[in-house]
Amino acid sequence: MKKKYTLFAEAISGLRRNTVDYRMLYSILRYGSVYTGYYTGRGRFTRAVDNTISICNYLKHLSISYKRGNDSPRGGVSGNYVQVTSPAFLKKLKKMVPVYEAEEKKNER
Repeated sequence: MKKKYTLFAEAISGLRRNTVDYRMLYSILRYGSVYTGYYTGRGRFTRAVDNTISICNYLKHLSISYKRGNDSPRGGVSGNYVQVTSPAFLKKLKKMVPVYEAEEKKNER
């Protein structure tokens, strides 16, 4: 793998593709922010799921500066977000991720 892909590859190397953490980490690396909490279930079986801590741990491991917060009016779980704070880092990632995807699809064939 080429040098410019190493950060993204390191970030997703230990995760399976169909996990929530993989999708959230991919989203934050691609778009710069992600909502990490959501609700699942119906009726009395509803529960809140929050992946903020795991996403923050991944970003901390990669030494990426981030900001986390909640923009929900009453502080609900679905308002939790994590946002990368370095603009130069975001600019580099937006170029890197689509190229990595194209190379990965080519290798699958």
